[in-house]
Amino acid sequence: MCSSDLVVCLQELKAEPEQIPASLATLDGYWTHWHGTRAYSGVGLLVSRSFASSPPTFDHPPFDFETRIATARIGDLVVGSVYVPNGGKDYDAKLRFVDALIAFGGGLHEAGLPVVLCGDLNITRDDIDVHPKERKVNAIGQRPEERTRLASLLDQGLVDLGRALGLNVYDADAKRTPVEANAYPHRNGALLGTVEFAPGIGR
Repeated sequence: MCSSDLVVCLQELKAEPEQIPASLATLDGYWTHWHGTRAYSGVGLLVSRSFASSPPTFDHPPFDFETRIATARIGDLVVGSVYVPNGGKDYDAKLRFVDALIAFGGGLHEAGLPVVLCGDLNITRDDIDVHPKERKVNAIGQRPEERTRLASLLDQGLVDLGRALGLNVYDADAKRTPVEANAYPHRNGALLGTVEFAPGIGR
């Protein structure tokens, strides 16, 4: 994180709000919101006071469970920090959460509100987002019904920023994505984190 970051979205806090260190809980120059449970899940949002002169409206959509989504309303802009269940323990719960997220994004799109969704969606968009050694037809995170849902989410007026910038495309020569090359130089895996935004934001 650097001082020029306007909005920071965090996932997998594994801490209740009161467990967040004071240096982060009231980070200088930011409006902060922490939504978490001890040792499990959790999300956070930090909004620069240079970007929002007054406190954003922080909220949790009705479909939130296990402290997996928080939103910040900054004027008309809605920013969501999202941590989709991985589905290993309860696959149906994961699909229900993603279905609700699609409906949520669709409602914002219909209302004409610009939206940014950041976080760990625990779904790979395509095989190019998975290291060849890790590609498995029925692996959770790669299943057709999950990818269909991710495509439906993008259809709610959103753009996959990583794909648009070429950051989450597997490079056969480098044997990893650009993101993996920078963040995980010695690991093979799948790109599950993402930023989805409504076209026109930041232009």
